[in-house]
Amino acid sequence: GRTPRVSGTACKMAQILLCISLAVLLYLSETALVRKNVEQLSSQEILNLQKALREVIQDKSSKGYNAIAAYHGYPPQCKHGDRDVACCVHGD
Repeated sequence: GRTPRVSGTACKMAQILLCISLAVLLYLSETALVRKNVEQLSSQEILNLQKALREVIQDKSSKGYNAIAAYHGYPPQCKHGDRDVACCVHGD
């Protein structure tokens, strides 16, 4: 049989519900999230971080490094004539 496809709207709603669920769980647990100082990472944590960074850099999708970095202008995501130029892809 065929696998049913999920619409973009349904997928977006699922992402929103997941974010809301996580926010509620954090609120109810009263857990403070603190980013760890990179200078205090264990050897295993450094290896995990390096692996995660390699994976996001290799990801060429809209969730990969280039797409995230483009929020701040590089790599250029817009066209001006025949040139690629920097632009704000997440604002007005």
